[in-house]
Amino acid sequence: DDTTNNNFPQLIVKKAFDYELDGNQFEFYLQAYDRENLTDSALITIKIEDLNDNAPVFINDNATFTIRENTPANSFIGQIIALDKDSSGSNSDISFRILNEHLRNLFKIYKTGVVSNWIEFDREVQSYYTIRLEAYDSGRPSMSTLGTFYVRIEDENDNAPYFY
Repeated sequence: DDTTNNNFPQLIVKKAFDYELDGNQFEFYLQAYDRENLTDSALITIKIEDLNDNAPVFINDNATFTIRENTPANSFIGQIIALDKDSSGSNSDISFRILNEHLRNLFKIYKTGVVSNWIEFDREVQSYYTIRLEAYDSGRPSMSTLGTFYVRIEDENDNAPYFY
């Protein structure tokens, strides 16, 4: 269309591509005509790169998990679930971090979102924990979101009655 630019066409897109909505590539045929009505065509492929444009999202934010007191250390308490709409590689690779520093020696959260205990809990000492959590991806730059979950310590009949 542009004869002043050495007969090289320009491709102008009307909207930004979104890897998650539009896919990872577009293909179309480009047909060229000259003044003598000779034509040629070529298949054009545009590859879309996935940018880290979505933060992880908690699926079960505000979940409450229960564990019995005196349960051995390293036992399964529950699983936090987070998803990232980014579709590829490190952009959707999610890790977790407990934000309450004083609880990091009580609870562990694995990359899978599984929560376990470092210690045996005693309900008579504390019966409920509120844990602030960050889910973050490995994209550049990393994106994150904050969430909360709760752990209730279930009572066990582990103390004999006594008189005052």
